[in-house]
Amino acid sequence: MNTLLPRDVHQAAVDCVESMGDILWDYRPERDIPLDFHNPFDIAVENIEKTLQKVVAESDSAESILSALRTKYTAIVAKTRTSSADAELVTSLIEKADWTEHNAGQIVRLARRHGATTLRKALAIAEVLGIETD
Repeated sequence: MNTLLPRDVHQAAVDCVESMGDILWDYRPERDIPLDFHNPFDIAVENIEKTLQKVVAESDSAESILSALRTKYTAIVAKTRTSSADAELVTSLIEKADWTEHNAGQIVRLARRHGATTLRKALAIAEVLGIETD
């Protein structure tokens, strides 16, 4: 789950626009406000902030997270398919996905014992209950 707060997103947008340097036109309020021109810095911050909020919201979606995890673990499992030994998969999870030996072993055993259907149900229950652990 993403931990960015709205003020963090706003500050990230401000930092982004500030890092652009002098690419924005010369805005002078005394000249431009009467002509109904808006400060391009403010407009850029507002648009970048909206985009960042969308990215944060999408990155927190369960489907987005699951998709990224499937891609990651598909690659790891594909490299260990030469052996049916769970030990090789556990080692790969430790080396390539920063799992602890205990957790990697537990997850592989759970997957073998209960399968995807039961574990999807467990995931749904954990999400509904708001359970997040590492």
